[in-house]
Amino acid sequence: MIRLGILLTALLIMLFVGNSIASAQQKNNVPGFAAGKRYFTQGTLLLANGDITGGFRMMAVGINLEPDNPHYQSYLLTMLDRTRYNSDARLLEVVLQAAPRFIPAMDRLARLYEGDSRLDDALRLYRSWRDMRPDQAEPYARLGEYYLVRKQYRLAVQHFMAHRRIIGESDYALRRIADAYDQLERGGQHVLLAQLDQQLGDMLRPGSRIDPASMAHLVAGVK
Repeated sequence: MIRLGILLTALLIMLFVGNSIASAQQKNNVPGFAAGKRYFTQGTLLLANGDITGGFRMMAVGINLEPDNPHYQSYLLTMLDRTRYNSDARLLEVVLQAAPRFIPAMDRLARLYEGDSRLDDALRLYRSWRDMRPDQAEPYARLGEYYLVRKQYRLAVQHFMAHRRIIGESDYALRRIADAYDQLERGGQHVLLAQLDQQLGDMLRPGSRIDPASMAHLVAGVK
C-alpha cells in the first residue's frame, strides 16, 4: 500500500510538473528543460519502484539542470519529509553530489552533521552556503554560532554583524555579539577587544547604534 501511494503521488506530480515545464518551454525555449524533466521523471519512477537512492539521485540531477524550477524542489523535499529519509545523511550526500547548489539539502545535511558532532563537515557546508548565497542571513548565523563555540570570537563577531547587516535590526545578533565580548573580557583578551574596537569603532558595544550600511566590508573575505 505504501508503494502504491508513492506511485500514485509520483504520477500526479509528473502530470503537474509536465504541464508546468511545457508552459515554460513555450515561453522561454531554454535548453536543458527537456533533460531536466527527463531525469526528474525517471527519478520519481525509480522512487515509486523502491529504488530510493537512484530515485533521489535522478530527481536531484533534474533539479541541477533546472535550478529555478520550484516544483522539482518542492516535490523532492516533500518526499524526504514524508519518509524516514530526511534523517539519512548518506542519502542527502547523494542528493548534493548530483545537485551541489541545492541549498535546502545542504541545510538539512549540515544540521545532521552537527547532530552527529561532525562539526568540520557542517562548517564546510555552511561556508559553501554562505559563498553561494551571500545575500542570505542564515549561513552567517550558523557560522557565527560555530565560531562562538570554538572560541574564535573575531570570526563570530564578524558573522553576526554580517547577519545583522542583511536582515536589519536583530536582537539575536546583538545578544550573540555581546556574548562574544563578554567571553573576551572574561578571558582577559584585551588586545583582541582593542583590535575589534579599532576596526569597528563603538558599533559592537552592547546598546550602541549599528549602521548596517557601514558593515558591508565585513562580508567580503570572511572565512
